[in-house]
Amino acid sequence: SAITALKSAAKTKLNELKAILRVLVNSLQRTVIQWIPSHCNISGNEEADRLAKAGGQLPQTDNEISYEKARTTIGWQYNKKLSIDHPQHNSNER
Repeated sequence: SAITALKSAAKTKLNELKAILRVLVNSLQRTVIQWIPSHCNISGNEEADRLAKAGGQLPQTDNEISYEKARTTIGWQYNKKLSIDHPQHNSNER
């Protein structure tokens, strides 16, 4: 389990985690830490794990992107895929 993994983690990793948590707690943003189960017969979970692993193997860049730009790009890509997969869907009607 996640708790067992934390108990057996190297001290340097725990100190790093504590430092990250301190930054989050002291930030002005609301932070929620939530355990997300894996491989628990949740619909689509195995596919999400597979895609995450595949994405981790792709070449990575250090290009910075603003939250708004990322949100706009993801929305545009989603709508593009939706219109291809479901041609009867008209995104202009929303």
